[in-house]
Amino acid sequence: MRAVSGAAISREAEENLFAYAEVLTEARIDAEGYAGSTMITIDLAKVSAHLRNLDTEEDRGAFLALASGSVRVRLRALRFACAEAARRVPERSLGTFSIDTRMRLDASRLMIDVDVAAPFEELERERHG
Repeated sequence: MRAVSGAAISREAEENLFAYAEVLTEARIDAEGYAGSTMITIDLAKVSAHLRNLDTEEDRGAFLALASGSVRVRLRALRFACAEAARRVPERSLGTFSIDTRMRLDASRLMIDVDVAAPFEELERERHG
């Protein structure tokens, strides 16, 4: 199966991509809220067993450009990071998230970094106060 369909990553390629995702999150939780960084690493050499056109550095560079511009890939990475935030503070409601996403290649690995910050919702204090 091709990694791309025309000028976009196919839904099936996206599924295969995230099937190989390794996720690591570092976070700070304090009185104000949550701030964390989720690092998603995907070994494209392993993914290439299911997808074509990821063999050369040029192919991977083209794939990075497509992944960086893909709303679905960014949204999927964002969901990993937000789920991790919610998992780490299950007793509190988080307010509006501030999010920064970056993608890069490190040899044959796609690295997706998602920085997330969210204050605790004020409603929690009002209910208990």
